[in-house]
Amino acid sequence: QVAAAGANGEQVTNFKLKMTTSFGKLMNRWCSYNGVPQASACFQFQEKEISETDTLLSIGAQGPSVSIRVVPRQIDAAKNPRNLKRKSQTSDGAVPAAKRAANAYQLFTKERRQSLATEQPDLKFGEVTKILSAEWKAMGEDERRPY
Repeated sequence: QVAAAGANGEQVTNFKLKMTTSFGKLMNRWCSYNGVPQASACFQFQEKEISETDTLLSIGAQGPSVSIRVVPRQIDAAKNPRNLKRKSQTSDGAVPAAKRAANAYQLFTKERRQSLATEQPDLKFGEVTKILSAEWKAMGEDERRPY
């Protein structure tokens, strides 16, 4: 029998299996019957994970009734492909050069854009940029120096 804890309590499914038949067939059928992706199910016998190639004989199961437990597979965060960061590469495989430091105008707009947007929230992005550009042009060398 295969037992699994579900939302409605313990679910037990009975299977007949020869001592030399691999568990792969049982695992595939159980997962498809219950709508569970096989990669997310971990089949265990006496709290040890069993593989698709294992058989009742190879795991040392004895007696007419053997209980297999199914638990959700624990995903290792280090091996999870969603957690792996990709290196930025160009189409020809080369790693791009590091970005340059921001220039004075970029630092000014970054600082001033927020305050201008709070002062005049109805302005669109392009209009804010035009105002910032005009302010920058009107500034003298001494006013630009902090940036």
